[in-house]
Amino acid sequence: MKRNDSLGDIYGLYREFVKLKKLRRRGWYLRGIKNGETVAEHSFAVSALSLFFSREFPGIDTERVLMMCVLHEFCEIATGDITPADGIPKKEKSALERAAVKKLFQRLGNGRFFLKIWEEFENGETPESRLAKDIDRLEMAFQAIEYKKKHSDFGSEEFLKSALKEIKNPALNAFLKRVIMENGI
Repeated sequence: MKRNDSLGDIYGLYREFVKLKKLRRRGWYLRGIKNGETVAEHSFAVSALSLFFSREFPGIDTERVLMMCVLHEFCEIATGDITPADGIPKKEKSALERAAVKKLFQRLGNGRFFLKIWEEFENGETPESRLAKDIDRLEMAFQAIEYKKKHSDFGSEEFLKSALKEIKNPALNAFLKRVIMENGI
């Protein structure tokens, strides 16, 4: 294969992002789930949900939502899974994460494109980014429900309250309420 500068160092980037397969989500660990999902597992679930949910809303660019969902945790390759328990102010956390993804995407000839997609998600100002953020929160709530089913002493309420508060899309919020009720939580 002839080198194409727009491809850049895709293999090098691959070697970085597969690290997310081993990085456990710390929020679960801090609440007693010792062998919880990895960041890659979370990102896959968010991405899969985005395929299904984004098509339910007219005018939403499914491909754009999917790209945001795939990329939204790439910063954690370098920063790790920073949680509110870490006490890092939001502005500082955002700066650390942006620097991390900027460095990662610089490996690609078209890295600015992917940086813009990641920033669109972070800024949450477009219909697609707002939906992607809501799906991210919805997946967290679904995972909390699954942990509650496996670990009866797991305190899922904190995660469910947070998701219900943060999910702005009325249809997704109502859907989550229905799932919570159907699961007896």
